Amino acid sequence: MSRKLALIVLAAFVPVVAGAECLAPHPFSGKSITVKEESGETYDAYALASWLPYGPPTIYYGKRYAALEPLQQRFVQRKECAHLSVPTVDEVQAACHALRELRSTGLGSQDERRLETWIAAEGVQGFTYKGSGDAFWRAIAQCADKQ
Repeated sequence: MSRKLALIVLAAFVPVVAGAECLAPHPFSGKSITVKEESGETYDAYALASWLPYGPPTIYYGKRYAALEPLQQRFVQRKECAHLSVPTVDEVQAACHALRELRSTGLGSQDERRLETWIAAEGVQGFTYKGSGDAFWRAIAQCADKQ
């Protein structure tokens, strides 16, 4: 693999979110620390958040994450960060937090519609995602609008 291609592949697994460092409480001290972000096994998820018992909170980005558009990557990164920083295991709450944060940093209505279309297209989801992409998005938007 050429050096240039290798750099592109590696960059695809590193979130490109200027000024969006993820901070979360350390599991033992409670002190706010920088969340570790790396590629890893995600069992077909875009990304997973993990509270490691003896290490930093970590977000693992899977192969599917690399195929996402930058806007979708920012949303996934902020959602996984919310799982660790809020903290919450609730997918709607984490996604709500991500949408609110993106809105506060200038997410336009056209980009929000792109996120809605993408999430709706995800199709049938498990119960933690409200059963479908459409239902999941409606729950996210309803929560985010309650500011």
